[in-house]
Amino acid sequence: MHGRDAHATLFYVSKRENRRLHRDLSSVDSYGIQSKPSDTQTGFQRCKIFAVATSTLKVPPPACSPARGLLPLDANRVWSLDVLRAFAILLVLYGHIPFRIDDHAIAWRVWFIFRQMGLIGVDLFYVLSGFLIGKLLLSEHQSTGTLAVGRFYLRRALRLWPSYFLVVLFGWQWYHFVQRFHLMPAGLEEMTTTPARLLNMWPYLAHVQNYVDPGFGAGAVIQTWTLVSIVHFYLIFPILLLISLKLGDGKNGGPIRSLPWIVLAIAIICFGFRYANAPATANQYDPWRNYFPTHLRIDEPMFGVLAAYFVVQFRAGVEKLMRYWLVILIASLSALLPTALRREESPPFLVIWGYTLAALGCTGFVLLAWWAGQWKSATVDRHVSLPVRFLAHVGIWSYSIYLWHQPLAQLMVMKARNRIKLWDSPLHFPIMVFVYLMFSIAIGAAMYYAIEKPALNFRKRITARRSQAKLQR
Repeated sequence: MHGRDAHATLFYVSKRENRRLHRDLSSVDSYGIQSKPSDTQTGFQRCKIFAVATSTLKVPPPACSPARGLLPLDANRVWSLDVLRAFAILLVLYGHIPFRIDDHAIAWRVWFIFRQMGLIGVDLFYVLSGFLIGKLLLSEHQSTGTLAVGRFYLRRALRLWPSYFLVVLFGWQWYHFVQRFHLMPAGLEEMTTTPARLLNMWPYLAHVQNYVDPGFGAGAVIQTWTLVSIVHFYLIFPILLLISLKLGDGKNGGPIRSLPWIVLAIAIICFGFRYANAPATANQYDPWRNYFPTHLRIDEPMFGVLAAYFVVQFRAGVEKLMRYWLVILIASLSALLPTALRREESPPFLVIWGYTLAALGCTGFVLLAWWAGQWKSATVDRHVSLPVRFLAHVGIWSYSIYLWHQPLAQLMVMKARNRIKLWDSPLHFPIMVFVYLMFSIAIGAAMYYAIEKPALNFRKRITARRSQAKLQR
């Protein structure tokens, strides 16, 4: 690695290190191995040189020293995508805040615009899920020429179901839990009519609550509609890939050239469904008809898949495109403006065009986050600030935060609101927003370490055993 390639790998390295890294890279051979490491280099420095040198060769770097201290980063994760996931969950939480904005709140208009953008958190989750899953499966196909779809389904089930079914069971017993611990805020007792019967929970068990209204008694965990639409995407996308492979596309790990056309076809079909179902006025809006169904939203994760396709198959071209990151950022923000500046909660324009625009804007943000993770990853620069590390962990906890914020955190903040009596203060609303977010993050983090993390460890053991058994055959 000399000349132009070496300079390309050094593009994002600080000027202070350029001279030393130029000298060190001169001893790196074509496989990324430093044949004559300096005696003064630490193990982490040698690992840094390896990571920089192999960024062009696409050779996976060895395990590097992780960030130390409070909230260390996982070197196996792209921290910037976790930070983006954190912004998505924070937008969702703020969009679900269970009380209105005070008319006298400080910076009232800013709070209102951000609340309007709460919907975008869902779009961001959709696109990000499509990008991660698409990148996972397309990278597997590129390296092996095949797809282990059964293994993929098993890993997704072990990832999602333990926490999901626990929160569904909690939703079934939510009424009794609220009554026993006196969590229902004063003045809202009429919200709890009768306890949900187990039969009322069947849409959750069948993963169709985004099509069937389970009724108010079983609605404590209705936010899981987003999750089941993602599950539907998990079921459909690998099958589409297998069909393309069976038809002879993507031979020997090559590009699946029909995939962009599949994404385009799905986008057109979803747009047609949205147009046909669009309400004439905002008053005719029905979430089970215009917002929740998978066939209205599955184009959004497919946009993420399309971004992953170009990253996996045409990475060099994508990296050249990202040189215009400022243009991409401005275009992505512009695509989100119709949602942020709408005057009605659910205008027909938002139902028809808004989801497509939001998906395109979120795709731009996902690509920007991925790109940022390439040149400032935890394996290359461990000096990531504590606030950024905290946001990355919020992104890691986001699944549990999302599951538990509605049945628990919303009630707890309403109880706290009745005790923190600052009704006439312009700081009342910002304070309660902060309390609500902290409740949601704390509960989600606790559930992550109590339920989700053990399930992930179990999944790791199960898949490792299956892989080892397959090798022994």
